[in-house]
Amino acid sequence: MYYLKRLMQLDYRRMFNILKKISKRSSKSMLFILIDIIRCSRKYGSGYMDYYCFGFENLNEEQRSTYITRTISNNYCKKMNNPAYYYVMEDKPTFLKTYKNYIKRDYIDLRNGTYNEYLTFISEHTKFIAKPCDELCGVGIEVIDSADYSIDNLYKKLCDNKQYLLEELIDQCEELNRLYNKAINTIRVVTCNNDGEVSILFQCLRMGNGGSIDNFNHGGIFTIIDDDNCISRPACDKDGNEYNKHPYSGVDIIGFKVPMMKEVHELVKEMALVTPEIGYCGWDIALSKSGPCVVECNEMPGYDLYQYPAHLRPKYIGLKPLFDKKIYSK
Repeated sequence: MYYLKRLMQLDYRRMFNILKKISKRSSKSMLFILIDIIRCSRKYGSGYMDYYCFGFENLNEEQRSTYITRTISNNYCKKMNNPAYYYVMEDKPTFLKTYKNYIKRDYIDLRNGTYNEYLTFISEHTKFIAKPCDELCGVGIEVIDSADYSIDNLYKKLCDNKQYLLEELIDQCEELNRLYNKAINTIRVVTCNNDGEVSILFQCLRMGNGGSIDNFNHGGIFTIIDDDNCISRPACDKDGNEYNKHPYSGVDIIGFKVPMMKEVHELVKEMALVTPEIGYCGWDIALSKSGPCVVECNEMPGYDLYQYPAHLRPKYIGLKPLFDKKIYSK
């Protein structure tokens, strides 16, 4: 029944295009790839995008068994997270209110704020970020300069587009500005709160690449942050292209040292205790000139970031053993 439901929900055109890409890069027939995808789905709980992103066609059975796939990630969420509390993370104004001690910037929710409060906000922050309150993956986020609009027309535009959440721009630290200065480059940190014991499972640096946001699904790139807070592996985009230098700024990515990581770790460990009902989550942390601050939290972290081939060479061992040890420890 489960697989029948999955088959009904598939985007077959997209899947066909992915099959062609895998076939081209592997020199294996599309029929062979399709059969292998179906087998991996049943054995490892992976989808065709898992197969594509993780390069499963090049991995043996032992390697494949170490990967966090769609089903395994969902199982982590079922084990650690209470869906009754998802609204805390999903509704952005609720999140900002809950974590007000950690956002360190001004904001207003037009659904609840008065028109006079709107006027005060745009007079104090002539440039700001406008967001929908419940969209994901960077959808609907826009940097706005109020000088480009009349006051009334801007208010109408924001309400018509349901961009009810207005946030003060973060003054990004010089190190990350040098890397890419047209977006806030965030650090994704995945934490596990297991009965009050908080562990950091994963950390990476997400960077904008020509656009105004760093989201991976909108042209952004990312790379893993090592335990010494340095970067030793290339950045990747959604298609797996690799970059040793930032493609826009030309700054070296390999060898880049990410600042303030000690403070970032302290911040996420403290925040992970605020809503213990969400024990497994991914925090997006910005580095302002005055220190780290939280941008948002994902109650279903994007596991596709965890295991890109460029970051697991040469052994291609996934992160499932590490995650299992912390999530199923009690």
